[in-house]
Amino acid sequence: MFDALYHSIEQTLGLGVEELLLMHMVSRVLMVYVAGIFILNVINKRFIGENTPFDIILRFIIGSSLANAIVGSSPFWPTLGMVFFIVLLNWFLSLLSFYSRFIEKILKSEPHNLFHQGKFMWKAMKKYHVTQEDILSEVRKDSGLASLDDVAGVILEGSGEFSVIPKPHTRATNHHKIKQEID
Repeated sequence: MFDALYHSIEQTLGLGVEELLLMHMVSRVLMVYVAGIFILNVINKRFIGENTPFDIILRFIIGSSLANAIVGSSPFWPTLGMVFFIVLLNWFLSLLSFYSRFIEKILKSEPHNLFHQGKFMWKAMKKYHVTQEDILSEVRKDSGLASLDDVAGVILEGSGEFSVIPKPHTRATNHHKIKQEID
């Protein structure tokens, strides 16, 4: 019975054939799609939104591996097995980074101040190739402020995103303005 089921799956996926037909490709896409949904449900939910180098590399490896499984440029079952192993490895490293600051520092980038208390942090800006205009642009986009006068700090996060911290009086003023606009 299991041999017949395996043979049927093997035929449907086109395993062992020299040329994949449309039916094989569609079957592989469906199988990889279901496996991908399962993988994303197993992976830490943060993985989907994170942009640390660790997470980006992981996405590239998983995406290219699954694509290879679909088009038949690598063996189907070993490739799916490898992807599941990578997901398990990611889960394990994430767990280790939760308990070990050292591992976390290796896997994730640290945040860096680019602007603090009215001063540009030129060393960090130079290191990450961030200009004053880049910072001003992020201030306008992120907080809606027109100048740095109302900004306490700008941080380049480990994910590559900018965090703009308005001065305390700015938050109250902006909240009051927004509330007036809504009313």
